[in-house]
Amino acid sequence: MSLTTKSLTPCTGPHCGSYRAGHQIHFIHANHVGRTPWGWRDAVVTAITGLTVHLAYVDHDSALEVWHHQPLADTLAVGDPVRLHEQYYVLDTPSGWHCVRVLDGGLGDVPTPEQPALWAPETTNPIVDLATGVAITELPRVWWRLWSAPGSTQSRLLGSHATVMMRLRSNSIGESHPSLL
Repeated sequence: MSLTTKSLTPCTGPHCGSYRAGHQIHFIHANHVGRTPWGWRDAVVTAITGLTVHLAYVDHDSALEVWHHQPLADTLAVGDPVRLHEQYYVLDTPSGWHCVRVLDGGLGDVPTPEQPALWAPETTNPIVDLATGVAITELPRVWWRLWSAPGSTQSRLLGSHATVMMRLRSNSIGESHPSLL
């Protein structure tokens, strides 16, 4: 693949409008990732240089570089464990799923398993933060209380408390934080 300088241009201004690889993650894109949990590979951050994150796979003798349009140094440090979904070019960090562009290295897509239905318990329904373009799969308790409080501005914006709770129950967050529901 030939990468041009234009395709690796960092975004300027308060909001990025691009959904190309390395920029924001679109909610449809995030849902595809959530429906293919077998595609993740565990990795460790080996270096961060500007907008490039250098990774080493844990279970394979392979190193790679990924690019993101915003610096990830605030989110990641050398030695941090991460996961990479090469098929959908997504890096899973403690702050959420970031759309990245693989610059060098990698192993390619993880093959679809013979019985993908066995992976059903591992699927997720991420929520994309439109302000940052990051997909969030598990949120802090404070966030849940803010958004799910009956009568809060946020719950009115989403329709109703019941709508929020139905959305939470339909994804993995409700399973990992049942006390919040």
